[in-house]
Amino acid sequence: MIRKIIKQGRRAYTITLPKKWVEDNNLEAGEEINLEEIDNNIIIKPTKNNNKKIKKIKIYLDNSTKENYRSIIGSLYRNEYDEILIKLKEKKQILELEKAINSIFGLELFLINEENCVIKSIYDNESTNIKLHVIRIITAIKTLQKIIEKDLKKNNLKSQEEIKEIIY
Repeated sequence: MIRKIIKQGRRAYTITLPKKWVEDNNLEAGEEINLEEIDNNIIIKPTKNNNKKIKKIKIYLDNSTKENYRSIIGSLYRNEYDEILIKLKEKKQILELEKAINSIFGLELFLINEENCVIKSIYDNESTNIKLHVIRIITAIKTLQKIIEKDLKKNNLKSQEEIKEIIY
């Protein structure tokens, strides 16, 4: 979206905000917003809790491939779901799910247990929600440990490609 810079007096400039963004964030004229400068870019965020509802969905997945999981989850993400709770048929689905999620920018896998996992959109929270990033790191470490442990038990160190997919 392109906006013109308007000179405001001798020491300031202004731009207009898109009406839809203002309305979506329940803002009104005169309210404050937060400007955050990151690497020569400006991020504009509302300062108040805008009470934006998180769009959630619960789905059940049978065993499938990374490509099928990516297609399903990508479709939900494009439909603006912020949180996807996945009920698992089997625990071994986690590895394929993680591969699929790692290939979609803006989604992360959280809160994994025997029966389900939660996928969350982190795009809006990416620069400020450190807790989500720490949880993501811990989850990745646990997954890597399980892969390495499996290789050691089988005395077969052939999971290098699988590990690379998780790391990168």
